[in-house]
Amino acid sequence: MSDIFETAKLQALIDAIVAYDEGAQERADAMEALHTNEDVRAWQESVRAALEPVQDAFHDLTSAFNSLSACRCATIGFMRRCAERFCEEGVDHD
Repeated sequence: MSDIFETAKLQALIDAIVAYDEGAQERADAMEALHTNEDVRAWQESVRAALEPVQDAFHDLTSAFNSLSACRCATIGFMRRCAERFCEEGVDHD
């Protein structure tokens, strides 16, 4: 795979993380306002929906050695650290 293609995938992951971070305060505020089980379910769904594009981008970047189901288990912290490491060292699929 070309370096340009890998760079585009890494940038897509970074962009997804930025988008996730942009909604963090709204999700935190919503968590503080939970009153019912329905509120909790709605909040959990909002967190899942915010995290899914990051997991998708992570899978796209790491699909040579990662399954989508494994990426669905990845936390934002883990994917953030991986993105930072990939930026520092490059992405190697060999």
